[in-house]
Amino acid sequence: KANKNPPAVAQPPAKKQAMGSSLNPAGIKKPSPGFILKADASLAPLNNAQIELYWPDDGMWYKAEVVSLNQRARTAKVLYATGDVETLSVDEIAAEGHLNVCA
Repeated sequence: KANKNPPAVAQPPAKKQAMGSSLNPAGIKKPSPGFILKADASLAPLNNAQIELYWPDDGMWYKAEVVSLNQRARTAKVLYATGDVETLSVDEIAAEGHLNVCA
């Protein structure tokens, strides 16, 4: 039986510049200074945080800003530099080591 609600998985943002955004939409090869969030960690450091999400498909880290958190569901709504908004499963992304909380 197919799962009707698959877990949210980060997708790379479209490569377009958002109007008035201070974030660079281009991916970077190494994460910025900060720390890689662990899957079982508190979500407190993500509150209004600047983060980077890693995509193994292109080996790049993409900058985003956490705009809201759902502590119970352990999801985060993120705003990419491109203006795209996405809701992610924090535990799924963190379990893969793909979420950097920028210092």
